Amino acid sequence: MNLNQPEHFENPLAQQLHDIILPDPISWWPLAGSVWAMLIIILGIIIGLIVYFWHRYQQHSYRRTALRDIQKLIEYDDDLQLMQQLNAKLKQVAITTYGRHQVASLTDQAWLNFLHDKAQFIPQPNNIGQLVQYYAKENKLSAAERQRLIDYAQQWIKEHHL
Repeated sequence: MNLNQPEHFENPLAQQLHDIILPDPISWWPLAGSVWAMLIIILGIIIGLIVYFWHRYQQHSYRRTALRDIQKLIEYDDDLQLMQQLNAKLKQVAITTYGRHQVASLTDQAWLNFLHDKAQFIPQPNNIGQLVQYYAKENKLSAAERQRLIDYAQQWIKEHHL
């Protein structure tokens, strides 16, 4: 006979105890106040970034227009007309960016210095002087010189400082 647990003796707790009942899981809805605050902050940041990039896109539309116009200039066979149009397009972009009072009166070397100062990191081609002296009759450009002037104008329009 086992003294620890007699046969006729049943444990009274065995009948009264049940398995552990777990509570229902916490619902994700309604959201806590801190989660609402975080969502509002994130939404505000997203809206702010959209407005910033849209404004920037609109602000740089003059660059896109000028670059499209320069793409049309590549087809010009006449060097004089090409240089006149390139110079005019650069001047137009500079006036749009920096204002008429600062740019309109610049000619010859002062104009080239201005272009260099506003985009010092862009190396000017060796024949940049031909851009402002296009009225000289002896100005004939090789294909490489034409391309360098066009590339310089495109790069200046894309990357000049505001």
